[in-house]
Amino acid sequence: MRECESFKDKLLFSIRHAHELDEQPPQLEGEVLDKIFQAAKIANFTSEEYADYMNGVRRDWDHWAEMDYAKEIGFTAGRDEGWEEGIAVGESRGMEKVFALLEQGVSLAEAKRKLGLL
Repeated sequence: MRECESFKDKLLFSIRHAHELDEQPPQLEGEVLDKIFQAAKIANFTSEEYADYMNGVRRDWDHWAEMDYAKEIGFTAGRDEGWEEGIAVGESRGMEKVFALLEQGVSLAEAKRKLGLL
């Protein structure tokens, strides 16, 4: 390991010997090398440890799936509520404009035409 100077040397050493080491040496740290050592650690699990590990992974996946689903439901409900509120506000403003035109003496048919309702 002392001869490992380049990243390529460290990578090849890690691939070849990670499963033999009890701990990851500080000189063999980094995003890619960390993943190799994590995979080697998992590869050395007993069948019981591996089953426990996979159950934990599944629980994490389930949790994130539940969170994504809850966000989607919340987003949909918020969007629907926003549409309803927007329609109500639009109808109210439209009625205000119609009444304003009617108060000015414009006929209902003319008011509808001016507002693009015909």
